[in-house]
Amino acid sequence: MGKFIQWTSYNNDYYPAGPVAKDLPPGYYNINQSMSGLYFTRKEIKTESLFRFPDTSGDKVINEINNFWSLESKFRDNGLPYKRGILMYGPPGSGKTSVIRIVIDEMVSKHDGIIIEFPSIYLFKEAYEALREIHPNVRIIVLMEDLDQVMNHTSQPDMLNLLDGVYRIHNVIFLATTNYPEKLKSNIMNRPTRFDKKIFMGMPNEEARRIFIKNKLVNDDVSIIDQWVKDTKGMSIAHIKELFIANRILNEPYSVALETISRMGEFISSSEFDEYQSKSCKIQESKSNHKDRHSSILESCGNGNVYKSLRRAMKRTGSGPEDIARAIS
Repeated sequence: MGKFIQWTSYNNDYYPAGPVAKDLPPGYYNINQSMSGLYFTRKEIKTESLFRFPDTSGDKVINEINNFWSLESKFRDNGLPYKRGILMYGPPGSGKTSVIRIVIDEMVSKHDGIIIEFPSIYLFKEAYEALREIHPNVRIIVLMEDLDQVMNHTSQPDMLNLLDGVYRIHNVIFLATTNYPEKLKSNIMNRPTRFDKKIFMGMPNEEARRIFIKNKLVNDDVSIIDQWVKDTKGMSIAHIKELFIANRILNEPYSVALETISRMGEFISSSEFDEYQSKSCKIQESKSNHKDRHSSILESCGNGNVYKSLRRAMKRTGSGPEDIARAIS
């Protein structure tokens, strides 16, 4: 059988169509467009391993969102557009994405809402208009992860109009993140009508770390948990999770695993490779005798395959290592 089971109509035109859905189910969606037109793609998000930590910045974001959904009548009674903008900013690993996943889970399970990953200004406007025609009152969260990048790839005036509510935006929260707030212009950072709340996301505090660690070290003494909590100050949940894997799954000694995790934030540059190679060459040169000096340097500092080729050339031509070295210098 084919894919068509019914007809859609527009004026006097009838189009064969497949199955239809009366409602867009609550969920997290990408917006796409094909030759057939606009369509929504539902995304699956795993939330079973997430933690909601009390009295943290992430908890504040979630409470702000839940409180907003209870205030529609107050916004309308005062003639205000029923929308809100929340910007989470902070270093990588501070939990912004985890908060978003919790928000998605609660938006679907508690509010029967729709979460849209911001595509582009033009595609979003078309999607939003279509969504509102079919579901005029559904709650919507628009995700803008890495807002600094989003702003670099969209029309600035149109984006500002969108955030200001010019396109009759209502029953909507814009939830954005950035690791680099300094890259955002003042017309984003200093305009309350665009992002009304700017919440700094730092690394998990002592209580949050303790909750997470206790969940992992379920059979350990309190003294061990206390030590982990102390040693992981300033670390992200991802770092603590990796410490657990290294120590308890891969059986690395705790001190070794902790040092490895602690050094992950150190700056690494490819210039260090050149410095190391230069030092190695000098050491090798000082140790080698005159006859094999250049061949030793080539072996330790150059490409291994190049060295082998040069050794073969020396044998074939009867040249010495200094002849070859001069030829390539």
